[in-house]
Parts: sequence; structure tokens; C-alpha cells
Amino acid sequence: MSELDVSENVFSEKRYFLNHLDSYHGEYFLKAVARAAAAAALRDKEAAGAGAEALGPEDEPFEPPPPDQPTEIIGTVSDNAIEVLPGVTRIIPRDVALRRMLTCGHVVIDISLDRGELKLAMDYMALLKTLLEKQAAAIEDVPSDAGDTTAPPAERRYLILVSTVMTWASTKPLDPDSPDLPFVETDFRKRKPHPNYKMHYDTENAVIELARQHKKQIGAIVLTAGMTYGGKEDALFYWFQKAWECEPVLPILGRGNNVIPIINIQELAQIVNHLLTDFPKKLYILAVEQNETRQKEIVKSLAKSLGTGLFKCIPPEDGFLIPEIDQRIYDLITLNLLMEPVFIAETVGISSDATFAENLPALIKEFKKLRGLKPFKVVIHGPPLVGKTTLARRVCESYGLVYVSPETVVQDLIDDLVELKPSKCNVAAQQELVWITGERPLGESTCLASPESRGWVLYCNVILTLMTNVPSI
Repeated sequence: MSELDVSENVFSEKRYFLNHLDSYHGEYFLKAVARAAAAAALRDKEAAGAGAEALGPEDEPFEPPPPDQPTEIIGTVSDNAIEVLPGVTRIIPRDVALRRMLTCGHVVIDISLDRGELKLAMDYMALLKTLLEKQAAAIEDVPSDAGDTTAPPAERRYLILVSTVMTWASTKPLDPDSPDLPFVETDFRKRKPHPNYKMHYDTENAVIELARQHKKQIGAIVLTAGMTYGGKEDALFYWFQKAWECEPVLPILGRGNNVIPIINIQELAQIVNHLLTDFPKKLYILAVEQNETRQKEIVKSLAKSLGTGLFKCIPPEDGFLIPEIDQRIYDLITLNLLMEPVFIAETVGISSDATFAENLPALIKEFKKLRGLKPFKVVIHGPPLVGKTTLARRVCESYGLVYVSPETVVQDLIDDLVELKPSKCNVAAQQELVWITGERPLGESTCLASPESRGWVLYCNVILTLMTNVPSI
């Protein structure tokens, strides 16, 4: 057995484990753990230097400590083809993951995205409980007069379970007369899970029980996250994608008045970093934003800022007819739950007052950058009767673009100006009307194509001077 194999099987408080490194959360959690590990290494270095400087001239010469264990970040991936990831010491096969996890001083397990990670979490919890019980029994068996030298070395562990607010989905209001009263962390004993998330609920309880029974050996905490958004997007990807592709209408499942607890993925990673750096004496933490965010506010702002501007309510069950909306996304987008984060607002300092709609321009910019999206704008110019209309329509069908022509723009502008009330005909409304699309399907209202949308195709007989700033292809 090589020296590397031996070190892999030895417990190290400087070894960090993360599951599902190639997931939407994994990329951000990896950066958070790397920052926490670097900060811990710096603190250890400064502490060692301070200890050497504290010795006086008459003290015994300072003996350097034994060779220290290196900082390592290991984890699992769902794609077996991935063998190396930047910043990861080793990618661990799932068949040996449990054994390796027991050697890690810090373990972060995310069960919020993939139900397949629940088995890993529960199996690890069972093994860890057995190990901690054996260690506790060994410490108790040491005679009181034997001194500390014979006692087993202390192995302080830290565990963060990243779960989902769906474990609260069926919780009854705290006060039937005040249904708008939000839940806080201390209400976690009253939570009732969604029927699809009972295993998540059981896993959370296993962590809480472990933290209570072995608090001298382990610091364990449940971090319950709201629906995450930002970056490449996850649960909201369908709505971002369809808005970018200028889908005529974005769907709202139901009336859209349900309050969805949400959290930006970067803020969630910041919370993980804070917990690893300064582990609190807590059992349960809510990672949600303070602002109330309703489903219709999300879809409406996306439609106006990125898409055609149109949205409509559909029966919730019709959401299952949309292939891109799976059971997890459906459960999250139809959730109605009011929560108030206390710990992160007071301790971590994440208390932005900006709403989802106010943050949307930055989110759109980030989404397009990470997805490599660029607006595709085409001007088709030529003499009459050469097939400009046919070509323009086929290009729009192939690339999902908005069809625009001078005639329909003028007619749509006239129609909308007639419908506008004089008090609302302001500069902002006039600027918005510039993006009215062309030809309207029979029975549908005019669509507004946002400047942030995927693009459009304009055909004309004469290129107007106003269009000279349109990029060519």
C-alpha cells in the first residue's frame, strides 16, 4: 500500500468532501469550500508563527510541529466521464465514497437537487452514527486517573446538509387567524413535508438527532435552501430559455399569487462559506430571501425584460404537459410558503432589499454570458417580389426569432397608441412601443420583443437611416 493510499484512509480535519460536484450547486459550493479551506490554512499558519514568537530567550527552543496534513477537497460527480475538476484534489467513485467521507473533517451534502443523493446521505449518516458511538464509548472507558495521554485523539467533525424548503410545504399556518405570519428557523419542529419530500424530511431529522446526541464530537446543521436562481439557472431555466427564444406567451401555473421562497445561488454559496469558516451552534438555518416573491412576479418580469411581454395563467396540471417542467420544478414553482430568514440576516449579512424584478437585468446579463447567448438580428433587404417575406418567415421559424416588417410595425404602433390612455402615453411607453413585433396571429394581441431577447428579422424595400446601427451578419 502506497503512502498516498494510507493518507487517504486517515482522518484529516483539513479534508473537505462535497457530493454532486458537477451539479448546478456544485460549481458554486466548490468555490465556497475552497475559500473556507484557504482561510483555515492561513489561520493555522498565523497561529504557528505566533506560537514561535511568544517564546522568550530563556524558554526551551521551539520545536517545529510534525509534518502537517495538506488541505484536500474531494467529492463525487454524477457524470462518470468526468475525471478531473479544477480545484478538486480527487474525484471519488461512488462505490468508495462512504469510506472516504468518514475520513473528512468537513462534509457538505446537497440533497436539494437530486433525489439520488438521498441514499448517499442516509448511508453516511448511519455509518457516522456508529463511528461516533464507538468513539464516545472508547473515551468513557478511559480511567479518570490515566491522564490525557492515553485518551483517543479528538476528531472534531463538521457536517452541513443542504436541503430544500419543500420539507415545509405542507406545514400549517402558525396562526389560522394570521396566515401571512412567516415561518422562522425556530419553527422547524412544526414543519410538515410535501408528500414527495418525506425522505428529505427524514434525512434532516437524522442530522439533527446526530448533532444533539454527539455535540462534543460533531457540529452538524441543516441548511434549508429556497428555490435557487442565478447563473445558468436551474428551476427557472425553462422560463429564461423561452423568454430568450421569444416564445409568444410565458405560462404561469395557476393564478401565480403563490409566494415562493427563493435564494440566489451565489448567496447560498456565501452562506456555506460562512458556516465552514465560523460554524454556529445551530441545528437549523433557513436560506431564503427576505422579500416576498410571487410566481407571477417572476414570470411577468421575465416576459417584459427578456421576452415578448406576454404571459398567461394556465391550469396548474397543464404544467405537466410541458416536457421541460419535471416534478421537482413543478413542486417548487407552485409552492406557497412565507418564510423569514433570521440567522443569515443577522449573522451572515445577506439582507438585500432588491426584488427579483430589480435584480433581473443583472441576472439576464449573467445568464446570456454563461450560456454563450448573443442576439441574432437580421435585416433582409431587396427589391419587391423577390421573396423577402418568405425568406424572413423561414429564418424566424428556424431560429425562433421575431418577425418584423415596416407595415406591421406602423400598424401595431397605431393600434397601441389608440388603446393607450392619454395619462399613460409617456416617454417610457413610447420607447417600449418601438419593440412591437410584426404580423400578429389571428386572435392574439400584439407582442413586445425586448431588446434583450434572442433577436428579430426585419425585411424592407428601403433600409431606413434609423436602422444603420444594426449589426450585420
